[in-house]
Amino acid sequence: MRIIALILLLYSASIYAENIEFEVHDYTEHPDGNIVAKGIRKYKESDIQVDEKLYGDDVYWVKSLRLTDDYDIGVSVYREPEIKGFGIWVKKDNKGFSWEWFDITSSGEFCKRQETGTVSVRYKEYRSDKEVVGIKFDTDVSLRLNASKDINKDTHRIVIKKGSVLKFLPSASSLDSAPMECDKGNSLARTDSYQDSIPLLTKCINSETASLNVKRIAYESRASANNRLGDNQRAVEDIELAFAIVPPSQYYEFINYSLYLRLAGRSEDSLQIVKTAKMLDDMKGKVSMMTQYHLGWSYQELGRHQEAIKSFTLGIEKQPGFPYAYYRRSLSYEVVGMVDSAKNDIGKVHQLLTSSKWNHISDKELAPLREKIKEYGIQ
Repeated sequence: MRIIALILLLYSASIYAENIEFEVHDYTEHPDGNIVAKGIRKYKESDIQVDEKLYGDDVYWVKSLRLTDDYDIGVSVYREPEIKGFGIWVKKDNKGFSWEWFDITSSGEFCKRQETGTVSVRYKEYRSDKEVVGIKFDTDVSLRLNASKDINKDTHRIVIKKGSVLKFLPSASSLDSAPMECDKGNSLARTDSYQDSIPLLTKCINSETASLNVKRIAYESRASANNRLGDNQRAVEDIELAFAIVPPSQYYEFINYSLYLRLAGRSEDSLQIVKTAKMLDDMKGKVSMMTQYHLGWSYQELGRHQEAIKSFTLGIEKQPGFPYAYYRRSLSYEVVGMVDSAKNDIGKVHQLLTSSKWNHISDKELAPLREKIKEYGIQ
């Protein structure tokens, strides 16, 4: 009987090998918050929900655990050569905005960028990349959640207690069994080796062993590489071949498609595609710089400058630190005769480019902006 009891005890321990201790604070009715839930969530790795996602040519995984009937905690997991940071989020009824970023420190721990809190991380290596498979909370960590329409308001905080562990199995990807040239080609396209990536991606696309999902990613990567090399007609062809395998559904897919079409001289088609991206924004009740910038650019190419100015202005209101929006708005201001407004915008471009934030942008990409600054004699 003792042996049976011991076996049952060990079996039970193996089923629920990890736990997370938490408190949920609700600030919707009281500024100091009320604790509406607390406890210890015991779980096994199979309790972690895993969803594979595509972002451009990158595959990543959204891994989440239900803490209570209402609240979840999760992390987006990428494979990278060096993991310098990652985000942890929480949700209520699968809704709300939450994103707490953790940066690696010199000691190898990860420190919460805003406020305080540290965690330790376990990795799984895959070829030349790593992915996070476990997070241990070395201190209490408060995770903010905004479940309201007021973007400046934190409605809840979920405090994860020191010693808690969020652990999940290594990700299984459709790319794992892909031919080596697929992985290498995608990697080169991500690291700006566009010319070298194209032959490998072409081999991947022509491979008899690569799955359709893998080929779709390769087409997207090759489209991006062709765009960066200035061959936007081929970029359009590749992205349309990718969409023939699986139709677009993600916001970034419509934005990239609209960009390639516009640069290939198909501005009217580009406008229709970016309007689809705007529909996705509208469904979420938001206005985004990226959508308004591309919308304004398409209007501009079609000579619809008043509409372009309106779109650029909406984008600037949401993200006033983006110099390209001021630059493009200034071009439309010039066309409609608002020269003083154009000069003011170029002055803002000059001010923003003095920040080190833009040092990673190539001289070639910044050349039109700097030429316009010189044209207006701004120093």
